[in-house]
Amino acid sequence: MKTKLSLLCLVSFALCSAPLALSQVPQGFNYQAIARDGDGNLITDAFDIKFEIQNLAADTVFWIEEHNVTPNEYGLISFVVGQSGRIGGTATNFSDIDWVSRPRYLKTSAKYPGPGYTEMGTTQIWAVPYSLVAKSVETPLEKLDIKGTTTKYDEAIFEVRNHTGQTIFAVYDEGVRIYVDDGAKGVKGGFAIGGFGTDKDASQPYFIVKPDTVRIYIDTPSKGTKGGFAIGGYGSDKTLPQHYLLVSADSIRAYIDSTSAKGVKGGFAIGGFENTKAQGQQYLKVTRDSVRVYLDANPATKAVKGGFAIGGFDVSKGLAPEVLYLKVDTGSIKGGKKEYMQLSSTNTFIGFKAGNLIPVKNPTYNTFIGYESGAKNSSTIPTYNLFIGHAAGNGNTTGTNNVFLGYYSGYGVGPVAHNNVFIGKLSGTETTGSDNIFIGSESGRVNTSGNGNVFLGLSAGRFNIGGYQNLFLGSNAGQENTSGYHNVSMGYSAGNLNQTGNFNIYIGAQAGTQNKKSRNVCIGFQSGFGNQTGHDNLFIGYKSGFSETRSNKLIIDNYYNSGSLPLIWGDFRLSRVVIAGDSLNNLTGYNFFVNGSAAGKTVWTNTSDARLKKNIVTIPDALNKVMQLRGVNYEWIDSSVETGTRMGLIAQEVEKVVPEVVNTNGDYYSMQYAPLNALLIEAIKEQQNQINKQNERLDHLDAETSGLKSQIELLRSELEQMRSQK
Repeated sequence: MKTKLSLLCLVSFALCSAPLALSQVPQGFNYQAIARDGDGNLITDAFDIKFEIQNLAADTVFWIEEHNVTPNEYGLISFVVGQSGRIGGTATNFSDIDWVSRPRYLKTSAKYPGPGYTEMGTTQIWAVPYSLVAKSVETPLEKLDIKGTTTKYDEAIFEVRNHTGQTIFAVYDEGVRIYVDDGAKGVKGGFAIGGFGTDKDASQPYFIVKPDTVRIYIDTPSKGTKGGFAIGGYGSDKTLPQHYLLVSADSIRAYIDSTSAKGVKGGFAIGGFENTKAQGQQYLKVTRDSVRVYLDANPATKAVKGGFAIGGFDVSKGLAPEVLYLKVDTGSIKGGKKEYMQLSSTNTFIGFKAGNLIPVKNPTYNTFIGYESGAKNSSTIPTYNLFIGHAAGNGNTTGTNNVFLGYYSGYGVGPVAHNNVFIGKLSGTETTGSDNIFIGSESGRVNTSGNGNVFLGLSAGRFNIGGYQNLFLGSNAGQENTSGYHNVSMGYSAGNLNQTGNFNIYIGAQAGTQNKKSRNVCIGFQSGFGNQTGHDNLFIGYKSGFSETRSNKLIIDNYYNSGSLPLIWGDFRLSRVVIAGDSLNNLTGYNFFVNGSAAGKTVWTNTSDARLKKNIVTIPDALNKVMQLRGVNYEWIDSSVETGTRMGLIAQEVEKVVPEVVNTNGDYYSMQYAPLNALLIEAIKEQQNQINKQNERLDHLDAETSGLKSQIELLRSELEQMRSQK
């Protein structure tokens, strides 16, 4: 019976008390676990436990330490990893371990009941103990992240106070506030942005916010009034009114009068003017309740119809280039001859050359957003594509119902690719196939003709070319697949190296990661990890079949390797199953073999219908055969099989008498004990026949003896009479 130890563990990273934390950086982290044996019983006896901190490939071990622990009555063990017990590793001190450059893994081994250590598992240390990186506060912080927990609008998340305790700067849940005391003499600010230099002069303010004004200063080198931009107020006194918005140098000015005086209130308006007495036409109007752009859509009106346009100007007599152009049915943004936005009721193109070849009025129902997204699409019929991102869907010309989101996603997609969804940088870059879903950076990147694939995760299915109907979930899952089809890989690097294999199912991180063949099922972390050329295998359990390299094998166990025995081992080709063992335990090649004792609550039956048999004859000379058999007591040489004195027969001796019950296949003889019951039945029957015949003979002898006795009595009586007559 195998002895197993299970550890339900909790690793916690905690700082020490405040005074100590401020004086030195503590080294180590807490480790707690519940120890149980293979039957789930709590372990309360002392045992040894060993920890190794290593990298992913396990080729570098940074720290090894060993402890002798005694669980409490609840099986709980608790201590600090990193403070004592070092026995090896590349790091001389625990503080020498590099926690930042790459992920680290904690490998746990236990010696129970012994004599050697049993590996309990390896897990990634996801978070570097913050007590170990507290040294970073000794140098200037590169990044400060403060996360608030309060939901009260008047409770600050972060505050800066002066020496009197007054708040100067505060961050609240809804915004940032700056307070400046304006009660003392002298010029007071409120909030100011200015320049600074190395001279002794006062710095030039550029932007000032005060209780009575908001100012923006713009310096110009020319003489005269400086300005450029100003926002101000005005009052009811005799002084000049304050500006609300002023842009100097052939300026733009916006004045808004919201007093109760009669007449139309303005706000901001742009209109046309002419020398007629009619009121000028407004083009752009901004008021407190609306912003309006007026477009002349009357076809009877003479001259070119506009709507709204923003363009450049120069001193030439030619027409100025349009930068922003809006009409009733269309609109565009241009920079010289380069178009940046085209909008219509059926198309949305935003970005340099986005949808460059499609006339904006063509009802293609496409949305292209980003630099050169959909730049080569030339469809004249509805195609219903959505491309968002730099060069997304750049090569698609007439494909329909595609969704590409991300930098270069679907960049080289063929002209007729349909119904694809690509999300992530470089996802589906070369695809000409249809009905694919690629989500994750570089997922399905070089897929060309593959159809009906679903790849989710970083580089999932990255090198797939023509493989179809595959499902890859997880970073690097199915990454190397080129033409394999109907595969399922779920988990980090699951089925990673499979290129042409088909009908595989890999579930679990690194499950079947090196296999390149077909019809394998690997379920569990690193199940079938080392199997590269095997096919038609079924591995279930943590690291099940880890070292198995053959084909047609069944292994159900946790961490089966060359040094242990699986719970269930089987051979599909030979139709064999071994319980608590493998082929080395079933050397005689039985279809079902239990490596150990077996029992059950019901009977074990064998098929014995006469309709299934032929050449039926009674066992001849059964009693004589039984008489030649020798029952023996013995002990097994290998004590792991069974211990103590046993009873049975010797196969070599039985073969000489009843060879039909002896199996000579393999290196060792075996035999069937059950058929000997039939031999014993016939032997008993033969013996009973002999007994019956002897009984008949004895009965005959008894009858003869009785007759003789009668005659003797008669003779005795006659003799007595003769004596009496004398």
